[in-house]
Amino acid sequence: MNHWKCLGGLFILTFFLGACAGLQTKTGPAVPVIQDQAFQDFVAVITQEGDTWSSLAARYLSNPQLDWLISDFNGRETIAPGQEVIVPLKPFGLGGLSLQGHQMVPILSYHQFSATESNDRMIVTKSAFLEQMRFLKDNGYRVITLDQLFDFLNFKAPLPRKSVVITIDDG
Repeated sequence: MNHWKCLGGLFILTFFLGACAGLQTKTGPAVPVIQDQAFQDFVAVITQEGDTWSSLAARYLSNPQLDWLISDFNGRETIAPGQEVIVPLKPFGLGGLSLQGHQMVPILSYHQFSATESNDRMIVTKSAFLEQMRFLKDNGYRVITLDQLFDFLNFKAPLPRKSVVITIDDG
């Protein structure tokens, strides 16, 4: 977690220096100009009205679907105007390894589906399947492909903190 403190301290120092250097002269009190600060591996941002994880991902990573990358890096699920946010420009946490431990990715494997109840444990009813999918959505899980999982396991790409793989076997 020391890298968070270093990045936070660097962000505050950069913001302070940028705000001091950007004071504008107007009739009335000086207003600091808040600008993003770009570095080699990240961009330090003060969020503005209307910013979302997706809009930040679109602006800095050219892909709004990478919103999870910024959210996970900052350890927040929501943002509000005026918050300090770090946008990582390079992958982090490859292989799911961190100082806090390692990331687990559940794999849900389904075999057969049925519209009606069955005593067969290999058969999942439509209502049970819908309930399980609703649970995943309501709890912030993101469905990933097996290729994404393999890239993750081979230290090639990070995954959302709450990733899940869903497979259907010959059903």
